This record gives sequence, structure tokens and C-alpha cells, in this order.
Amino acid sequence: MKKLLAIFALILTITTNSFASEIWYQARVRDASDRSYEKEVIALLDSAKQSITISMYVIKPHEIKNHPVNLLLNDLLEARGRGVEVNIYLNARFNNVLESGDITRNPIYATLEQKGAKIYFVSSATMLHDKLIIIDERYIVEGSTNWSVAALKNNLESATIIDSPELAKRKLSRISQLPLEGQAKPTTKEEKPIVANLPPEIEIKACLITDKNFFSKMVRNRDEHTIDLYLYLIGLSQAYNSNEFFIDLETIPLDISLPKKWPETAKRRQIIKLLKKLSKNYHLIQVEFYPAKDSWVKLINLPGESFLIPNTYFTEVYINRFSAKAQLLILTDFLLKKEGKSIYSTSLADLSRLLNLNPKIISKALSEVKNYTENQRID
Repeated sequence: MKKLLAIFALILTITTNSFASEIWYQARVRDASDRSYEKEVIALLDSAKQSITISMYVIKPHEIKNHPVNLLLNDLLEARGRGVEVNIYLNARFNNVLESGDITRNPIYATLEQKGAKIYFVSSATMLHDKLIIIDERYIVEGSTNWSVAALKNNLESATIIDSPELAKRKLSRISQLPLEGQAKPTTKEEKPIVANLPPEIEIKACLITDKNFFSKMVRNRDEHTIDLYLYLIGLSQAYNSNEFFIDLETIPLDISLPKKWPETAKRRQIIKLLKKLSKNYHLIQVEFYPAKDSWVKLINLPGESFLIPNTYFTEVYINRFSAKAQLLILTDFLLKKEGKSIYSTSLADLSRLLNLNPKIISKALSEVKNYTENQRID
């Protein structure tokens, strides 16, 4: 019995110590899940006396004035009319409804700003996935509920209301440190990847360059962005340490820099089209699509040697400024560096044989790269 008590005491000590470094907050809590969320949030917004801070993944207003999301936003307008400070932090990782810097597409945003509300976009280099509201630096609403008609009226969503000034202070401190769009960029010339969470170097197979059925075929078929998307999938597979994983179709369009002016639905359709091409035309992946926004992808194993490209390939320099044929040439330069060569030290005829492309295509690609790099050096 004494041994059992000793073991129990040891377990209790270990458990207690494991939480010793964590900060626990005194709080009152109540549930606000599912259909109760809207009513509870409206009551809190209407009772706000000092401040309302919102950090949200998705806010989808509508042209219809009595749309559920518009009603919530109207509560913010009413709060401003009472002199309540209103700060809204929005995700800019994908162009869901509004583009960063263009918040006037729906008039209610323009009206909020005119009334003195502050609207911020979190840097598109990261993903803001919050569903967080803080009222009067005391009441916290947090859970899975976005401000969309689906979340408010249809989905099963979990949400909790927390009454804790101490925790609210901690949450507000975190929000104040969010990186924002338009903040001054570092003075260094170093390019940072558009895509977050990729390994510093990405290993790709040489046959993607040298086999006529892969990247060269994409160039011949003028399949712009297909190379970008496949390399991005390779990077994800190495980040996840698995050749099969799920991807979010909402976030990929920014990663491979489809035109920002495209509607979100058009971008999603284009990504689906590219994934199907990678599967059916190039036999590089297996893909399954689901009714929601996620898709399952499995990369097909390729034979032969590999070479490395830096994750800075996913910068605006490479992705936005170069055509597919020029990007293939840049990738070829990384491959040739293994042998102490470069695209500039290799003859046009040899490049043509290596890439299985017409010399005229390669010549145009070389000109494109040279024109850009005359005053800049691409490492």
C-alpha cells in the first residue's frame, strides 16, 4: 500500500510540475455553440461600452442588407455610434471576399471606416485562422465560427464565451503583435518565400527536367503554373514527410500566384484543373476531390538522381516574373550547378538536347532570364 501511495504521489508531482510553467486564468465560461452563437454575440456587441476587437479568418458580407453577417457588422456600426473603439483584423492569405488594400468593395466596410473603425489585414505571408472576438477587454468569444452564413445558419460550430480580463489582456497582446500587410519590409535584399513552412531546400528529381514527358511537355503545352504547383506539392510532401496529404484549395492560389484579380471561384477551378492535368496528362500525382475545399494528393515516386532547389524559388522573382519556359531554364541551372556548370556555360544545342525543347524556345527563355538579370544576380 505504501508503494502505491508513493507511486501516486510521484505521478501527482510530475503532473503538477508539467503545468507549472503554464499560466492559468480565473474565468467564468458559458457555451455559445451552433445556433446560439449569433444571439449571444449580438447581445455582447450591443452591450459593448469601450472596445470591440475582432480577429477573423473569414468575414463574408453580402449585398442583401439583412444578411446575417451584415447584421453583425451593423452592430459594429452602432457600437461606433456609441463611441466604442472597433478594431478588425482580417485574414489576407487568400482573396476570399476582399483584397488587401481594397476594403470598399462592400459598402459596409467603407461605412465602418468612415465611422472610425480600424480594419487591418494580416500579412499574406502567414495564415490568420482566428475566430476571435474580445469585448471591453473582458469578454472573449472563441471557437470555430467564422462570420459567414454557412457558419451562422447551417454548420455545427463550437464556440465559448469566456469572462476573464486577464486572459483578454493576453489575447489582445497577441493580436497587437500580428504582422500586418503594408508594414515596412526588411531592408535586406534577401527574398523571402511566398509559401510558408517549406523546408529551406527542396529535393526534386532530375528526370523532371530531362524527361520529355514532364516539365518540357508542360512548356510545350503552355501549361503555365503547372510546374509551380507540382514543385509546391513536392515541397509540402517534404515538409509533411509524406508523399500523400490533404491540401486546402483556398490557399494554393496565392502560393503559385494566380492573377489577384481573378474571383476566388475562378482560382479554385484553375487549381482543380491543374491538379487534374498533373494526374491525367503527366502522371505525376494521384488526386481525389471532396465536396469541401480540401483535396487529397499522392505524389508518384520517380526514379533517378535528385538535386536541390532553395525554397526561395517560391519568391515573386521566380514565380511572378518568369514564364514557364524561363522557370524551366532556371531550374535547369540548379541542376547544372551540381556539375559545376550553368545555363550560360552550356551551348544552345546541348540545352536543347537536355531539355528536349526546340532551340528557339530555349533562346527566348535565355533572353527573358538575361533581360531580368542584367542588373540583378539570381543565386
